[in-house]
Amino acid sequence: MSTAQLTFTSNGGMQFVKNYQKNDQGGVDGCSDALVFLIPPDPKNYCGPVYDFKYYFSKRPTNSSCSSLYLQVNKNAKYLGVQLDEKACRTLKKTICTIVNIDLKNHEIIINHSGRSTPITFLFQKGVLTVTTMSLNGHKSKLSYRIYACPSQQQKEEALLLLINNVGTLLLKNLETLNNSDTSSNLNESSNSEDLNNTRV
Repeated sequence: MSTAQLTFTSNGGMQFVKNYQKNDQGGVDGCSDALVFLIPPDPKNYCGPVYDFKYYFSKRPTNSSCSSLYLQVNKNAKYLGVQLDEKACRTLKKTICTIVNIDLKNHEIIINHSGRSTPITFLFQKGVLTVTTMSLNGHKSKLSYRIYACPSQQQKEEALLLLINNVGTLLLKNLETLNNSDTSSNLNESSNSEDLNNTRV
């Protein structure tokens, strides 16, 4: 990620431009079909993502020519003007996950893409429209979106409960449909029989 992809907006929020997609071959700067995310301002008296990024940028060396978002840190906890290598970046992310009690079971490697499933699943379980979530994460097909959108155990139980509580109603509706179909069929047969008799007379 590059620092140029992040800009602070006049309303106190932030804009993030995601240029690179999995299926692009031109690299970060070679993709014309960018995703633009408008991050709202932090709530009053709350240190949210905008505050975090502003604080981070205030600690970066002003004379650094490195455009990478992630920089190396020296022993005095000061940022160097050198890009953080991939291995160190993954270790840092894993450390952060451990500190905030994120379960890393069966996840030996943590990358940016690791954070894709959780927000999609969260938005899906909160009832956010599929088209809205797809526009946020860049999915162009519902098939790929559904890989990440998983119902919670509670949602499954509620769905089953809905079926169980309405099974009688569903059966009655099916019986009514069958009865109506049989009645309609009998009327058609009777009408055809009368037409045949009239023809013979």
